Formats: sequence, C-alpha cells, structure tokens
Amino acid sequence: MKLDLKLKGGLVVDGSGQDKFAADIGIKDGIIVTIGNLSKDAAVEEYDINGFVVAPGFIDIHSHSDFSLLANPLASGKVYQGVTTEVVGNCGSSAAPVTEESKGSVIRNLQEYKLNLNWNDFTGYFKEINRKGCALNIASLVGHGLLRKSVMGDKTGEPTNTELKKMQKLLAQAMEGGAWGLSTGLIYPPSSYAKTDELIKLSKVVAEYNGIYASHIRNEGDKLITAVEETIEIGKQAEVVVQISHHKTTGRKNWGKVKRTLELIANANQKGLNINCDVYPYLATSTGLAALLPPEVNKGGRRKVLKMLQE
Repeated sequence: MKLDLKLKGGLVVDGSGQDKFAADIGIKDGIIVTIGNLSKDAAVEEYDINGFVVAPGFIDIHSHSDFSLLANPLASGKVYQGVTTEVVGNCGSSAAPVTEESKGSVIRNLQEYKLNLNWNDFTGYFKEINRKGCALNIASLVGHGLLRKSVMGDKTGEPTNTELKKMQKLLAQAMEGGAWGLSTGLIYPPSSYAKTDELIKLSKVVAEYNGIYASHIRNEGDKLITAVEETIEIGKQAEVVVQISHHKTTGRKNWGKVKRTLELIANANQKGLNINCDVYPYLATSTGLAALLPPEVNKGGRRKVLKMLQE
C-alpha cells in the first residue's frame, strides 16, 4: 500500500498514558493507518519531523467562542495551539435557544461581531456554524441563563410549574438538536436566581439524553465547600454526570480549601457518582464587571441595572 503522507521521526505523545516514543506515521485517505518504523513504506509525500511532537488534537472543554467562531471560522488562535475541538455554551451562556424573551441579549452579543441572528434553536445554530465552514469540531452545552431568560425573561425567584415545564421542553429540544448538556453560571443573573431544586429538575432532562451538567458553581471563595456540595447533590439527585468548571478558590484566606473539595469529589465518585472538574494552568481569573455587583443591584435585567448605575 502506498501512503498518501508519511511523517518521519516525530515524537509521539498519544494521550493513552504510555510514555512518549519516536515513530513514523503513515496516513491514507485522511486517516492514520500505521505507526512505527516506516522506512520501507513509500508515500506520495514525506516530511521529516524530527524534533517535533505529534499528538491528537486538543479538546478545549471550556470555551466561550459561541459567537466569535461565526466571525472567525478559521479559529486560528485555537488551531495554532493544537486545539481541534471546542466545547462552547459554558457558564450558563449559549447561542440557543432563542425566544422573544431572550432574543435581545443574543442580538447584543452578535452585534459585537457585526453578525445577524439567523437561528432560534441549536439545529439552526449548528447549521450556521457549518455554513460558515468552521475549522474546529464544535460541541455546545445549553446555557441555563439563556434557557431561563427564554422563558422567564429577567424575573427573579422560582419558576412556576408552567415555566419549569417550558424550560424542560426547550432543554429537551436542545438536546435533540445536538446539545451535549446543561451549563450553569451560578454567580451570573439569571442563573443565580435558580435554587437547587430547579437545577435538579432540569438536569434530570439532560440525564435522559446521557448529557452532562457543567457548572460555574455558586461560590469559589468563602462558600466554596458548600457550593461544591450543592453541585454533587445535583449530580446525585438527577443521576447526571457532573463537570465542575475551572475549579479553584479565590481569596488568600481560602487557599487550601480545594484539598477538601477534591476529597468531596473523590468520596462521591467512590459512592458511584460521576463528578469531574477542570482547572486552567495559570494564576488568574476572568469575568464581567456585572458579576462584581451585589445581587440586589443585578435584579430586574440589564436596562434597570444601567438606569440604577446612572442615577
């Protein structure tokens, strides 16, 4: 068999856990068909990659590129880092679903990139991604903040039974349309208005589709442990896989608490739950200025908050 492409002498790190090793790589019809000593194998093209590492494409499991990918479908900033798959829709924010209640906030996000809103559900959003020709593989979670806003607008407090059923229906439609799970950003309105019971009932819908519940938890500082306990309880009650996003603790006095929360996660997994977490490899954090406002100030939606700040 004549290969289409042969990469000679690279250092292979395959992600399996085994040690790195030097090898040639043979590719045919866009698929890796052989790895090893290919000195006797002919190929249409050959490249000597001695000194370079060869690895599977990286998966960026926590991204906020929902709209920027439409403006820059080449995603060069990620491709140059070896990322080939991105998970968007994190921290309670996503590109769908879109209703009359939530359309304004989605349009504002799109205006930053001079883009128009051409969808109202995940089927339409993924169609738009494909139409643009995105260089990456994309998976999206359903942002709880947008989901709640799509039904309740900027209302605070608990949803009525009718409102909850509407959210569950929209969530089910999103999962059927290709979403991978539900995300929350429990420091950001309107996700922050949700109580644990609401999140459990929504996560049960996700569990029916073998999806995940990913959470920017309710507190990453003084109440970190309580916030992790809440997240584990959601996983337990909803029987859903849990991903704690960018797990850390903030504030010098809270340093070291992660040791305790990692114990909580390990203990939960020993009991049969599936609780996971991720972390970024730098000493920083990033959020919007609105997250720094007291909860009582954030109530009522963007217009009321801006008016209050102006006064």
